[in-house]
Amino acid sequence: MLTRTILTVALAGFALTPVAKADTYSHIDGLAVQLTQYARLLDREFSLHYRHTPKYGHLRSDTRNMIRLADHMHDVAHHHGSLAHLQSDLRQLDRLFHHIEELVDDIEHDAIHSHDFHGHFGGHIHGDTHHVRRILRSMEDTLHHLMEDVAELARLDDHHDHGHEVRVIPAPRVIPAPPQIRFFRPGFSIQFGP
Repeated sequence: MLTRTILTVALAGFALTPVAKADTYSHIDGLAVQLTQYARLLDREFSLHYRHTPKYGHLRSDTRNMIRLADHMHDVAHHHGSLAHLQSDLRQLDRLFHHIEELVDDIEHDAIHSHDFHGHFGGHIHGDTHHVRRILRSMEDTLHHLMEDVAELARLDDHHDHGHEVRVIPAPRVIPAPPQIRFFRPGFSIQFGP
């Protein structure tokens, strides 16, 4: 009975690993789509608010690279592709995101504090940009969630690829005792077995 229980638990472990990986890929896919949507929204907001600043072209270029990377991550996750590609895309997205945050800080600082006599040195920002900060915070939350999911996928992949997965351990095989064999001859006897 204990052997059957161990076998059942071991088989359940085998069944859950591919399902867990599929669920994780699916979740990464959804988060990558969400990240793409945030990046597109930022791209639109940047064109509305920061168009008349010197670093506007740089900002838009980086935002479009972020859209491209998030789209690629979506494609890879959607097709359960390479974990190495996902990790590479995620590292690039994280660096790019933090660079964009710094650019926004610089643009806003320059627009407020660096003016020539006509008020144009640092350029000028149109409208209130508090919602840009909210979008950036949401993107950062999504990126951190993606990092957790990709780390989970790597953990599942590591267990599967390096022999740490749950294995079916067969029950010890019971070897029956050999039958007793007896030979009798007058004055001579041989006995095999217990």
